[in-house]
Amino acid sequence: MVMDMSFMNENYLIINNHFKCCGDDVLDSNNDNDEEMRRFIASSLLKEYIDSYYPDSRVIVLGATGRNFGAGMSGGIAYVYDEKGDFSIRCNTEMVALEEVVSTDDQQFLKSYIERHKECTDSSVADQILKDWASSLKKFIRVMPLEYRRVLEEQAQDLSVEAKHG
Repeated sequence: MVMDMSFMNENYLIINNHFKCCGDDVLDSNNDNDEEMRRFIASSLLKEYIDSYYPDSRVIVLGATGRNFGAGMSGGIAYVYDEKGDFSIRCNTEMVALEEVVSTDDQQFLKSYIERHKECTDSSVADQILKDWASSLKKFIRVMPLEYRRVLEEQAQDLSVEAKHG
């Protein structure tokens, strides 16, 4: 499911990549019908799509991630729901920083999108998150690419200098 929506004068795209799969965690690259192979191909295509068309977007991940999350991530921000508390061991932290979700804007963004996701999909995961929002919010990790942060900081400095000089 792909949901395109606007929030606070910004456009966002939500992609729900949900599979009914009970794979055996063995990837058979010679068999396109293998459940793990289909999941791998779908995840790769999804990542390629997001990287190509939405490099400066915000992405919310409510499900489990694979290994090496963040590798090659140079723009945009990801918010990952880390229910089990083990996301950091599956994340490539060479290019990204893992942060708490502290800004009110980020918190409002997350909650409104998860509410919309629940409304559109009747997601049980979204429902559980929203039922205890205060506790759930503490389980979200903000994944910020280091290079993207540097660019945003430079842009903010440039705007500040422009504002001072008129």
